[in-house]
Amino acid sequence: MFYVCLLFFQGYNRCCLVGHDWGGTIAWLFAIHYPEMVTKLIVLNCPHPSVFTDYTLRHPSQLLKSSHFFFFQLPCFPELMLSINDFKALKALFTSRSTGIGRKGRWLTAEDLEAYLYAVSQPGALTGALNYYRNVFR
Repeated sequence: MFYVCLLFFQGYNRCCLVGHDWGGTIAWLFAIHYPEMVTKLIVLNCPHPSVFTDYTLRHPSQLLKSSHFFFFQLPCFPELMLSINDFKALKALFTSRSTGIGRKGRWLTAEDLEAYLYAVSQPGALTGALNYYRNVFR
């Protein structure tokens, strides 16, 4: 979304908007609320918000898979849980075979993991990341 804002500051009033995953959610919502500003919308790996909501309500298994959305609504507690013991939970999340971040068949290097952990350890960074989840119901 930063790039969209940058374009508008440079005098553009319309754009071709591309989003992936969480960026896809933001792109969908931007296009829904400001359709006059979007000439084309390309969304990868993210269903339309109403389709996701309908599916989730009809399939309890998806609701369980999305339970972290509800956990992250709590103030301060998710940040505490993710950061205790030197970010042990995040380390496990990033490196797990089922949830880890892969790159062309390779998992995170020690340097990659250190860079992610350094970034989220900065004051307010983890809260900023969790705010995506906190704003999903607004």
